[in-house]
Amino acid sequence: SLSSHRYLGTFAVALYSFVVAGFAACCEPQLKALGNTVETMSRGEIRKDRLVLAVALGVGFGSSVASCVLMSGRGVTTLLMVGYGFCLVLTLLADEATVAIAWDVAGVTNGPVTTSVVVSNSLILQNQPNGFGILSCCSLGAILAVLVSGVLRSGGRGRARTWTWTEMRSMLSSENAMADR
Repeated sequence: SLSSHRYLGTFAVALYSFVVAGFAACCEPQLKALGNTVETMSRGEIRKDRLVLAVALGVGFGSSVASCVLMSGRGVTTLLMVGYGFCLVLTLLADEATVAIAWDVAGVTNGPVTTSVVVSNSLILQNQPNGFGILSCCSLGAILAVLVSGVLRSGGRGRARTWTWTEMRSMLSSENAMADR
């Protein structure tokens, strides 16, 4: 029937959007650099590969959901408002390092690779210029993924591990001393 074909088409677009945006995020050079910095600063507690995976899944999820919402004829404004509200709640539950990383990831996911892939795909899929709405949802998905993984990593204990400025300075100075050798 016609409705089953429509659901199948929506599923295909959602899957395609998820895979393409997720792989584009994995290729983002700034994300790899951020992953290296985070792994170094956390002394291996937060691994680069897990951060990249969480961000890629979040970007793919955001792209997929936004594509489905736009295909249904609705805008993404409500989705963004609810999603960012949820991010603010998770910000209160996550540790300080996770919060800093999560909100920093939003800028990283707007790099040249992800932006060009997501915006061009939105033009292909929807035949309308909604690429920046989808890109906003990709950033939202990345923030959510990092916050959720941070809360899960801390075992739901809330602000489980925070670093003081003194600890961060000593980590930086020890890394700089190693780089000078």
